[in-house]
Amino acid sequence: MLRALFSQGESWKRIRRFMQTDLLSPDAAKGYVKGMIRACQTASQGAPLHAKNINEYAAQCSFDMFSSIVFGDFPGLAGSGKKEERDATFCHSSITALELIVPMVLDPTERLRSSLGLKSKTYSIFEANFGVAREIASQKIAEFKARKANGELYNDFEKNSYASLAIDRFLSSVGEEDALEEEDVGEIIMVALIAALDTTSAMLNWCIVHLAMNPHVQEELFKEISSNVTAEGQLTTDYFSKSNSAYLNALLRENHRLTPPIAFNLTKENVTDEVEIHNVTLPKQSMVVLDTRSLGMNPDVVEDPDSFDPSRWFDEEQVRGRKGTIAEFLDHPLYREPFSAGARKCPGSRVANYEAKVMLSQLVLDWKISLSSNDKKIKSWRDVSYFNGLTIQPTVPELSFEKRQ
Repeated sequence: MLRALFSQGESWKRIRRFMQTDLLSPDAAKGYVKGMIRACQTASQGAPLHAKNINEYAAQCSFDMFSSIVFGDFPGLAGSGKKEERDATFCHSSITALELIVPMVLDPTERLRSSLGLKSKTYSIFEANFGVAREIASQKIAEFKARKANGELYNDFEKNSYASLAIDRFLSSVGEEDALEEEDVGEIIMVALIAALDTTSAMLNWCIVHLAMNPHVQEELFKEISSNVTAEGQLTTDYFSKSNSAYLNALLRENHRLTPPIAFNLTKENVTDEVEIHNVTLPKQSMVVLDTRSLGMNPDVVEDPDSFDPSRWFDEEQVRGRKGTIAEFLDHPLYREPFSAGARKCPGSRVANYEAKVMLSQLVLDWKISLSSNDKKIKSWRDVSYFNGLTIQPTVPELSFEKRQ
């Protein structure tokens, strides 16, 4: 099944349709926000405990949020309370495995070893960690299926979770010609659970870096958030509509321009015939990669490109000024987020966007975030080291969290 997810043809379409149902549509993704808010309220309280290891914290936040989506469960791994060792092991193993994918793909010796039936040390580490994550995910799925079969899903979060709805869809399709096998459904949930950690945590990590380095941006965001909370000071689902969260959306777009978790938005194979674009001939079966970062960092296109400035995206004068110029590409839909587009768009893209928005909002609502006074070397985001695993992850410097009144 894993291989089919990255293939073509009817088998891929069948699995893709099943996977994205109850996940990709706007209504489906929005339906999970209430659970995300609950998960983030708990996760935010653990932020100061992870001040020296925000990378681990962001992965655990991602796990907590996606657990609320997949199972309607609230493990609180990133929070300050009691945690399950199995959940921590799952997060660590998943991130360790995912970080090795791109380095292996880019290493020409990996393919040679594979063709000879040999395993490199890197591949062995990947295989071991992915195996651990897969086993834990399978256990969680089996436990959830048993509880559902026994009528032991007791609240709406569990009953309306992605896993519950996927099981219902599978059961209603039994006997149909193109129905999936039961083990395929488990594999789909397992892949979603593992893959969900990396992209969301990369977005969170970079955004947290920029917020810590730009207190004026952080305070502008706090003003917007605090004017959209309940009387008790809690986030609401309504805040995350575009009309209510303009600055938050602009912040994510600016993060994508400056430090995207993936440096290209689209990879497509020319499967039809030879194509000529701008006097360049693209042979049939050639791969086309849409690089979305280079122009966004070009000073001839973007004023002061190293500056983190969310106002670029909602200042009407700036937006109008880009019309009819090369900078107009900045407002193209394919440039707005790191999830690709079309049939191969990430099926969890809308959910991941909500996860980043909710977690960042809860953190800024609860804390003033800054660089620790222990780190004198970081003067700019360019001083932050990073590594290219499955996504481009910063090594977040030590932070300080001051409780807001």
